[in-house]
Amino acid sequence: MGTLGLLLLLVTALALMLTIDRTLNAIWRVQRRRPFAQRILVYWAALTLGPLALGVSVSLTSYALSAPRAWSG
Repeated sequence: MGTLGLLLLLVTALALMLTIDRTLNAIWRVQRRRPFAQRILVYWAALTLGPLALGVSVSLTSYALSAPRAWSG
């Protein structure tokens, strides 16, 4: 994926997260929204740590499922 494609993917993901945040705030009738910088920081953390946590989870699960076979011989 080129640099432009990666940038567009990031912008699209942030726009989606902003829309979800706005909708959930409307559903729960939030009176005061978080500052913009804090929202961007939270979204960046979710975009970065979410896939990382998913990868670690898949790795540990595959190791846990294959380990008994290796131990049995």
